[in-house]
Amino acid sequence: QKPAIKSIECGFEHTLILSQNDEIYAFGRNTFGQAGMPKEIKVCAKITKIENLPKNVQIAEIKAGIK
Repeated sequence: QKPAIKSIECGFEHTLILSQNDEIYAFGRNTFGQAGMPKEIKVCAKITKIENLPKNVQIAEIKAGIK
């Protein structure tokens, strides 16, 4: 089952999704790491869970901008 969405933020050519269970997903351009993926990934066409977040941290909100 897919997690319920708490919020979605759209930046310039990338999108961030925060789930109800405090997981962040992203897709789109990642040229500057703005989508939270390793910098060698320049573009991600599939919704991808961001794995490199600190453990046991509750995420209050997400924001997306240009870079």
